[in-house]
Amino acid sequence: MNQNDRIIHVIGALLAGGAERFVVDLCIAQRQMGEKVELACLLPNRDAVGEKWAEKLNEAGVPIHSGPKQNLRPASVFWLASFLRTPGIDIAHIHLNYTEVAYYLSRFLHRRRYRVLRTIHNTAPPEGGIYTWAFNHSDIENSISCGEAAHEAYLDIANGRMTCIPYGLNFDWPRHDPAHRDERLTALGLDPSKTHYMAAGRMTAETVEIAQKAQDDLIKAWKQGELGERGGVLHLLGDGTLRPQLEALASGDESIVFHGVVPNIPEWMGATDTYLMPSRYEGLPLAGIECTATGIPSVFSEIAPLRELDNSVATFFPVGDIDRLAERLNERIGLRESASQEAVDKARDRFGIERSAIEYRKVYDTLG
Repeated sequence: MNQNDRIIHVIGALLAGGAERFVVDLCIAQRQMGEKVELACLLPNRDAVGEKWAEKLNEAGVPIHSGPKQNLRPASVFWLASFLRTPGIDIAHIHLNYTEVAYYLSRFLHRRRYRVLRTIHNTAPPEGGIYTWAFNHSDIENSISCGEAAHEAYLDIANGRMTCIPYGLNFDWPRHDPAHRDERLTALGLDPSKTHYMAAGRMTAETVEIAQKAQDDLIKAWKQGELGERGGVLHLLGDGTLRPQLEALASGDESIVFHGVVPNIPEWMGATDTYLMPSRYEGLPLAGIECTATGIPSVFSEIAPLRELDNSVATFFPVGDIDRLAERLNERIGLRESASQEAVDKARDRFGIERSAIEYRKVYDTLG
């Protein structure tokens, strides 16, 4: 590619999520490297986090284009097809399965004159039905996996060439530090005398029992361990269609607090005592990278993508093991710890967004 190539990243919407966070940081980093990068969103929807991202993109000079409908509809496909007919697009970069469905369908409405590739953001295969059909019949023959586990999961699924480029982030926040704990908790309106745990993630799936972030397992383990009676507070950040069911599951325990979508996750990680990821599956989780590069002690499920983070202050439990998870939560009551400065610096060097942007450019250079 050359410096004047016009690059379009295509996502669903500016809504809080790991893949979306990475794409935003990548767009900004690519723009700072002098590349002509733009963001196309199938939907105009934005939450508080998305609004904050939009401000950062605008400040960086990254144009944002949005489709016309609040939900994925045929009009969204027609909009994408029309947008991709715009003269001068050199590279279209597709992200996430439902975005690839829209791209696949839009291909029947325009003649492709640009190079195209995808990033694979998860270890889970396409969800079946039209998602699998679109993935298997796509004209995309170049894929970038977000981490080693995702790479292995898709080696025999994706057509063409695959390149593993681990996620990167722009680490523009301070590390976790017990010396500043009380003041940071107070700034968030939290009681420093309590032990604070947090988990962040979307609350979406067909059922609570198969949700990726496994908030149901976390709530069960929390109540089983009676953490609230021992001075613990569980903060659940994020939103989605499953939230009412999760709130019902948590009913009767006032130490479990639902906050919805918040725009200041790094501030929470800098203050909270323990970060929790009981996930059933992941790609290379941005939240996991954030907490590893912040230095906050963590409790992770025993899955390959979380092991891949090499978090020096993480403990693990088997996926779905409520008893072991409750034990891990109990172990953290009253503790005030952080990873070493050396460990935080190592993580930030490994997962810096500049490295990702440079590696992505190398892949763009190879596109035919």
